[in-house]
Amino acid sequence: MEIYLMKLHHQLKLFFISLICLTNTTSAQIDPTAKLNLSLVAPQQAVALNDIIEVQLMVSAEDAPQRFVVADVPFGWDNTKLQLLGVSLVGSHIGVMSGYSTFPNNDYTLCNEVVPPQDGNGMFYCYGVLGYQWIVTTEPAQMCKFVFKVIGLGQSEVILYDNLPLNPQYPAECIVYGCCVGGNIVTGSLTNTTVGLALQGDFNNDGLVTAQDMGELLADWGSTSFKPNPHDINGDGTVNSQDLALLVNNWTQ
Repeated sequence: MEIYLMKLHHQLKLFFISLICLTNTTSAQIDPTAKLNLSLVAPQQAVALNDIIEVQLMVSAEDAPQRFVVADVPFGWDNTKLQLLGVSLVGSHIGVMSGYSTFPNNDYTLCNEVVPPQDGNGMFYCYGVLGYQWIVTTEPAQMCKFVFKVIGLGQSEVILYDNLPLNPQYPAECIVYGCCVGGNIVTGSLTNTTVGLALQGDFNNDGLVTAQDMGELLADWGSTSFKPNPHDINGDGTVNSQDLALLVNNWTQ
């Protein structure tokens, strides 16, 4: 029964792609070869344990404008440092269809073991609104926001998979459909991001402050610069004993 539902969901998605491409096809001509790029954008500020953060999934035209129809987006994260709480469409482009743009329950790619997935990889489907032509330009537009809770030290890269073959019959692929031709794949580049706990003195981003980090600071001892320097922890322009004290204060036991 479960396999049947997976196959049915797959066929319904293909039908939807064909249906949406038949709507409003009399608008300005779109280059069928124009690509759409996907990118993840994390908060710029440092985050702490138990913080709730949002990572935006953005879409933009690589060069020429392109119509957005549907996207399959497999993605991953370090589930020892980030816990996925869900997906938010607040602030998303009006071309994103709410209610359908989410984590599929019957995920035939086997990425979503539960909803929302918790094992470090998941599949998100984004559907364009029927009857509305979303023409994506080079200005990035939000598709959704992945909502995470910070649960571990260090940093976690949140990534977009171009291919994740958990199910050999239906491997998860990052596919963006566009133009006014059913099944026209317009996937461009995929850009990842990094989020996690900013720990003062953890220069190699392993979630620990150890002798390796101290070695980096001492090798840069006494340097002065008006430009950002990760070893100048307090940002006074000089790597000195004040920075060393901050590093030792966060020393991993």
